[in-house]
Amino acid sequence: MRSTFYLVMVFVLGSLHAQTLVYLTDEQEHYVVQEHMDYLIDSTQHFSVTDLSARPEIFQPILRADVVPDHLDDYLWLRLTVKNERSDLNESWYFESWGFDIDEVSFFIPTDSEDFQVREMGYDLPFNTRPIFHKNFTFLLDVHPGETKTYFIKIKRSYPLQFSFH
Repeated sequence: MRSTFYLVMVFVLGSLHAQTLVYLTDEQEHYVVQEHMDYLIDSTQHFSVTDLSARPEIFQPILRADVVPDHLDDYLWLRLTVKNERSDLNESWYFESWGFDIDEVSFFIPTDSEDFQVREMGYDLPFNTRPIFHKNFTFLLDVHPGETKTYFIKIKRSYPLQFSFH
């Protein structure tokens, strides 16, 4: 039987401790991941995911519940690195955003060829283009036991968001 687990993004306040890696272990099935993410404000709006993956030093750890309350005209980039230390090969992991009204969300999934595949969703985009027809933005994390993968999320927003990722 295949199990499904979620890493979820919701809008709540909480205390944060900067980390840059989420470890998926057999002891846990639900993860608060905001405290394990880094961010970058893209004021130029010219960065590509390839640029950012080659320059990890320009990201900053998330230290606030609202990530960045200003810079609403700029893209917000988030970086999430997941290391799967679970033993079960028959599990699926998803990253889910409970913020269904984010203007645009681009989720960059690493491929075997060291490139990225992008999934785009958002309140401003047609609902029928989502791979999973649900009000929340949901992305499959194709990270198998023993693997470590880094995902990038590009967000266009029209109001200050408070993120907590699970």
